[in-house]
Amino acid sequence: MLPQIEVSAIKQELIGLMISVPSNIQYQLGDAIGVIANSDFWEKWDTLVDVCTRVADFFLRKLNSLGPRVPFHTGQSQNQ
Repeated sequence: MLPQIEVSAIKQELIGLMISVPSNIQYQLGDAIGVIANSDFWEKWDTLVDVCTRVADFFLRKLNSLGPRVPFHTGQSQNQ
């Protein structure tokens, strides 16, 4: 069993790490997050929602900064 300080450090860095690695590794880290969350969320990992919210906010801000350079697709044909 890992010392609590190491467990806390892993939890703190895991989601940020997941978004910075190649997609094939992201799936593995996503599975690891799911395993940890199943056993620790909410009582032992009460920061999970906050971390996920910050990551989502980061991506939304990045997408917003792209502005009109990225075409918006609704999934409907342009001929309709």
